[in-house]
Amino acid sequence: YFTTEKILILSTNEYSELFSIEKGVIPNSRFEEINQLTDLSYCVKQNGLYGIYRVDEERLIIPCAYSRVISFSFFMQG
Repeated sequence: YFTTEKILILSTNEYSELFSIEKGVIPNSRFEEINQLTDLSYCVKQNGLYGIYRVDEERLIIPCAYSRVISFSFFMQG
């Protein structure tokens, strides 16, 4: 079902960004690729490297400086 509290990932051929009904496009959330890890954390790709973005803080908490990100339920590699 759809709820207005969910964060959406909007994608074009060139980039992806995060969107909420409440805020619209979330600041600092435009990246080459975005994949959800948790309700608050997203694995993002910029310039071919990966980092972690926190939607509640509207910023990267781990910079896009890594060739892969591994979590218990998620794996991304460039």
